[in-house]
Amino acid sequence: WQQEYLLTIVNDETRVIHPEWIRYYDSLPQLPVRGIFVGVDLAISEKESADCTSMVVILMYGEGKTAVGYVLPNSINRRMPFHQTIETMLELNKTLKTKYPMPKFFVEENGFQVIYGQMLKEKGAYVEGIRNTNDKRSRLSFTTYHIQNGTILFPVQGGDELHTQLIGFGVERHDDLCDAFSMAVGGMIEKMHKLPPRVFVG
Repeated sequence: WQQEYLLTIVNDETRVIHPEWIRYYDSLPQLPVRGIFVGVDLAISEKESADCTSMVVILMYGEGKTAVGYVLPNSINRRMPFHQTIETMLELNKTLKTKYPMPKFFVEENGFQVIYGQMLKEKGAYVEGIRNTNDKRSRLSFTTYHIQNGTILFPVQGGDELHTQLIGFGVERHDDLCDAFSMAVGGMIEKMHKLPPRVFVG
C-alpha cells in the first residue's frame, strides 16, 4: 500500500512492523474484560507542523499467557490545547467506565507533561506515569512479538491511521499513534505477566 498507492518507499530491512503480521477482528468477544489500557502520547505544540496528541485503547480478554488484546477502533490523534487534552482524557475515561472495568491510563511524564497525569489523577482516573527513556523504535520493537503471535488484534474498520503509522514507521511524517500504542501494549503485557510497573516502555 505504501509503495504502490502512496509512492512511499519502505525498506523491509528497516521496517519495524510488517503488514502481514497484523491480524484483525470483526467484533469483540462476549466475555468479561480483564483489563483496559490507554496509551497517551502527549504533544505540547499546536502548530500545523507539530506532532499530535494520541490515545490508543486496548481491551484485554483472558488472563496470563492466554490473554488477547483488542485495539479499539477510532484512536484519538489530533492537535489540541492543554485544557482540551485534559477534557478529552476525562471524557474517554468516563465513556470507557460505562462499559468496562476501571481503565488504566499510561501517560508520559517527561518534563512539563507530568501535570497531565496529576490532573487526571485528581479527577479520579487510574494513571501510571511513564518516563520514556528509550527511543521510539525500541519501544515499538517491544510490541512486535505480541503482534506476530496474535496476542494483539486490530479492528477491521476504524484503524487505518494507526495501521499506516505502524507499518510506515520511519518514513511516515508522524508516529504519535505508534508511541501511544507501545504504551498501551506495555501496560497489557505487565498485567499478563504480573510484572511490577516500569518507569518506561521499551
